[in-house]
Amino acid sequence: MCGIERARLKNKIIEFLLLNKRSAWSEDTLHIKLDEPTETISHFNKIVSEMIVEAPKYFDYNTEDDYFTLLQANDFTKEFHEWGGFVDLYIAEEMRQQDIEQDKEREKHFKNLERENTFLTNKLNKQRLKTHWIPITISIMALLRLLTRLQNQQMKAGYIT
Repeated sequence: MCGIERARLKNKIIEFLLLNKRSAWSEDTLHIKLDEPTETISHFNKIVSEMIVEAPKYFDYNTEDDYFTLLQANDFTKEFHEWGGFVDLYIAEEMRQQDIEQDKEREKHFKNLERENTFLTNKLNKQRLKTHWIPITISIMALLRLLTRLQNQQMKAGYIT
């Protein structure tokens, strides 16, 4: 039995408790009254135990010697059922899990982009370093050429006079 089916069965149990408010019901009796919705009574008992853990304030329960549990509707049961009961709890949990997964994926994508950005920045800095020397080299060559011309002019001027 998958998650949503379990939630529907839990809601069915809550509905039964609401319709029979005055009595407390054992797990065995509930299993029979609900037309044996699970294959085994132990599986049904596990579902009831999950109900007690997930939403204990929405119904009264009394566990006797860890052998059987009595369940009964209380003042909050109807309100819980009107809110959607265990099905809505299940859907909310599924949505929360999806949000967590999406957040993880976004974080992973962000880290990959950050890594790629760092790589490209380093590559660009190396490129800048290489291209930084080009104008310096051109300037030095131009200065050397200018100095050579000046020296040649001085030599020609010195031979002429």
